[in-house]
Amino acid sequence: MCQSVVLSHKGKSHISYCTKCKTFYIWQDSFLLSLGYLQFESFVAATMRSNVKGNYFSFPDGDMRVLIDTPCPEIVFVFNETEWNDFADALSESTYMSEIYQMMSQ
Repeated sequence: MCQSVVLSHKGKSHISYCTKCKTFYIWQDSFLLSLGYLQFESFVAATMRSNVKGNYFSFPDGDMRVLIDTPCPEIVFVFNETEWNDFADALSESTYMSEIYQMMSQ
């Protein structure tokens, strides 16, 4: 794993970036995504376009959770409301911070 800079940390959501290999790391509780720049931009755009309010479902434990589809239909991310808010905030903040890092490195 690379030495990376933290772009955002909200609740259980951690997003970091390796300036050497140009990889974004999205750490969320039980999963880790590693994405290149274009993949990260696409992931953020698609995730933020999700109809979150229409995707809340009651789970067998009685809790309401939001389902976020991924490009791979077999993989669906699940968040409670607090986790979703933290995740969305972390994605927004990390996008902003990555732009700042890019400007600084030019």
